[in-house]
Amino acid sequence: MTNKRDVEVALADHKQKLNFEWQGDCVIIKKPYDATPRGKEEWDQIMTIVRTELNGKWVSLGRDSHWIVPLEPEKIVEKREVSGVEKRKPDPPNFVLSRLIGIKDEVERLIEELEKGAS
Repeated sequence: MTNKRDVEVALADHKQKLNFEWQGDCVIIKKPYDATPRGKEEWDQIMTIVRTELNGKWVSLGRDSHWIVPLEPEKIVEKREVSGVEKRKPDPPNFVLSRLIGIKDEVERLIEELEKGAS
């Protein structure tokens, strides 16, 4: 199965042209309306990567069309109490952290757009 790192590495060259919505068991990859891949060749390249390397599929929903890539389930390791030692709380799931990073990236992109419009 695929994990977050696999997706990031496979689509690194196309990161600026795609939006990633990280969810618990999958990632939804959308093409922003204002960023169109450069022609059919680039579109086919993205489609091939998603289908063959990431085992993803295309979901055709008009303007809401997207790719969906299944992800490996998150592994949360919990330490048991051993002779009076407190058990460790599990780390937050990676998809929550990924979502926050995605929001930060989107805010930075919007700030750049605003700065371009102001100049």
